[in-house]
This record gives sequence, structure tokens and C-alpha cells, in this order.
Amino acid sequence: MIPMFRVWDKKYKQMHKKVAVIDYTQHGVAVYDEWDNLRLLDFDDAALLPSTGFTDVEGEIEIHAGDIVNLHWFIYVCDPISLGASEGEEEIKNVVIEYGSYDEELAPAFYFITNEEYVPLTAIPLHDGSFEYLGNKFEHPHLLEVYE
Repeated sequence: MIPMFRVWDKKYKQMHKKVAVIDYTQHGVAVYDEWDNLRLLDFDDAALLPSTGFTDVEGEIEIHAGDIVNLHWFIYVCDPISLGASEGEEEIKNVVIEYGSYDEELAPAFYFITNEEYVPLTAIPLHDGSFEYLGNKFEHPHLLEVYE
């Protein structure tokens, strides 16, 4: 898998969806602006937003760190007495997908926080149809009012 990124330009408050190079020797990330001109953003002025590898429910928007989404997934509950099973669906609304680690002993991962609880995306059975894209925390800060 080729890592994909979006970059939020903190200085000019712009999202760049086309990343050319992450250059550690120049301490920056090269992005294409809206006119396809190449610009180098210093790491201090850029928020690197890695892709989760998932797309939204429509299959059109790639989900990245910083995105605000509604999550949907299917659950199966087995009854050990009757040996039957039931299906259901769970949903969590308005969560911000983040990337990192809450504990220095753990490897970084994609996660969200709900009820002050850290939930790694790997802890629930997600698929591309699980994500309803609402916006991102940089371009749509008004959505965070519901999240907080």
C-alpha cells in the first residue's frame, strides 16, 4: 500500500489533497496548490493527515485523520443457550478520526474518542460503507461544537 496524505496548511488555512514529497532533509512537505504549482510547506506550518485506507459510504471520499464522520458497523450476537445469533447495527455520530497513540508504549494507530474513551479503528469491524463523511476539523470547525 502506498501511504496517502492530505496536508492542512496552518499558515494559509488551506487543505492540499495532492502531496508530492515529504522531505525530511528540507524539513517540509511539497504540495500542489489549486493551480498545480509546487509549494514547500515547513513541517511547523503543515499538519500531515494520513489516509485510513477507507472511503466513505458513497466510495468517493477517502477518509483521513482529521475527518469528522458518522460510523456504522454490523454486529453479530451469539446466544450460548439457544445457539442462535442475531444481527444488528451500531452507530456513533460525529467522531473525529485521529492518528497517533495515547500511550508511548503503543504503536500509533487510527482512533477516535467517545465518552472520554480511546477507541482504535481496529477494535470494530469497519468497512468502506461504515463511514459517513461530514467534513474535517480544519475546514469545518463548526462541526466540532456537536463533537465536543
